[in-house]
Amino acid sequence: MQTKKLAILIAYLAGSIFAPQASAEPTEAQDVPKVLFCDQTGFNPPCITEIASIGECITLRPQWADKVSSLQPNREAGICRFYKEKYCFGEYIDFEYPGHDNLPAIPGRWNDNIESYECFGNN
Repeated sequence: MQTKKLAILIAYLAGSIFAPQASAEPTEAQDVPKVLFCDQTGFNPPCITEIASIGECITLRPQWADKVSSLQPNREAGICRFYKEKYCFGEYIDFEYPGHDNLPAIPGRWNDNIESYECFGNN
């Protein structure tokens, strides 16, 4: 009987020693390139966070097109180019982290005038 208990204990301990350990590394979600878009200046709500596929043009959802007053690419997004027209055409302006909290203050009518963007990553 004691031998059986000892065998079970050894099997349990061996399983816990060789079991995969939780990683202290950042999760993949933290490493994803993203852009925060806010309807108000100062990153005030309403806001939306969009995934930024590196090197791909992304047209904003209709409810956000021409409504952005502050924006913030995260560090993983690198430099992002924001366009006044859909499909990444027309005039553009570049931002990287920490973005800009007051688009009305930028010459060239950028407030409520962004329809698409593309990000280039932080190579």
